[in-house]
Amino acid sequence: MKQFFVMALAAAAVVGCSKKEGAPAPTGPGEQLNIVTSIATSPSQSVTKSSIDGSTLPVGSVIGVHLADGTTTTNDFTPGNTSGNGNYLYYTSGRNVRFSNAAGANIWASVDEDENTKLLLFQNSETAKVYAYYPYVTEEEAATVLEGNGDATTLQIPLLLTGAIDASTYDGDAVKVATADDEKDYMYHKDVSETVVGAATTTTAKLVMNHALARVAFIVYTSQDAQQAIQGDGTSYYRLDGYTIKNKAQGADLKLNAPYAKMALKDGTITPGADGGQIDRTITNYKMQKNEVGDGVAAIGASSKVGNLVYPISITNDGSKSTAMEVVFHIARVATGDIANSPVGYAIPFTVNSGDNVTKWEAGKSYTYTVKFTGNSLSIETVTVTDWVEANGGDMEIE
Repeated sequence: MKQFFVMALAAAAVVGCSKKEGAPAPTGPGEQLNIVTSIATSPSQSVTKSSIDGSTLPVGSVIGVHLADGTTTTNDFTPGNTSGNGNYLYYTSGRNVRFSNAAGANIWASVDEDENTKLLLFQNSETAKVYAYYPYVTEEEAATVLEGNGDATTLQIPLLLTGAIDASTYDGDAVKVATADDEKDYMYHKDVSETVVGAATTTTAKLVMNHALARVAFIVYTSQDAQQAIQGDGTSYYRLDGYTIKNKAQGADLKLNAPYAKMALKDGTITPGADGGQIDRTITNYKMQKNEVGDGVAAIGASSKVGNLVYPISITNDGSKSTAMEVVFHIARVATGDIANSPVGYAIPFTVNSGDNVTKWEAGKSYTYTVKFTGNSLSIETVTVTDWVEANGGDMEIE
């Protein structure tokens, strides 16, 4: 996705508040696994509702930490000490250790799903390599979605295929992207320094979380000519009611079906799922803005951004009308209730006026497509590509 800049955080890992009253202190210092976190980002940020921007995870986040044996990394880490000397719960395996920051954005506690303190201990010469993912899956879910062992462990990462977006979430903000509440912004710990923890060195793992997915967003506005066509009806305007991203008739770029895509915890590499599937979003409160003569800047700046998360992929661009992907925008004329555009698919990559077509979606990048509706068709005018901040996808015209 872009070059990441690691943001140093003053994060502290603490023992969680146990629900057991009067519990004695855990074993000696330096023996329990702790973490500190940051998110790899660019200096500038755009914010979405359900995909995460910035350098800290929001309060209430939960990370899954996965430990491979420090010597035989193909195996999960198994601690020799599983009882400690305190009235706590203890892990018997380094598989899917749960850390929560319920107490504060930079305060991570090792707790179970009931928020009871649960610790993973190291003793003597034991070491482990540290991997991590977000968001955490429960022990019950992990039995089916966490596969493999040690440094070969993968996590199933299905996308949200059908969702609803409230475009008014960020009214007046030309930067932030509104997404569906149920989107999952999958992340992984990019271990550039081969993090190893152990009682003889350190048991604090510094996690740098990276976005595994890409994000696409759309700005859709109305040309002056299209607006003038309904100007006589003072209550009429155009509204974006939704969009669909799908494969063309013979396309296979989108692979959204089960068995679902898998993310390697080791490096975030995604293995695609089965061919097919489509992404549908219904949108509320998206009043399309109109541009003035020769100037769409004001309309674009006043328009909402709506979008969704996608797998990183290379997009077929062979000039065929039956392969690759397409997007279908659903636009209505308010007051009359007419459907303002036919359900026509516009091929991705779009033909952009600048000729600079975006032919892949990369992990950690955000692609914004600026779309102009001219009465009965659409055109992409610009595509902006940024590092999980903003990426210009292009401008598009619908005539």
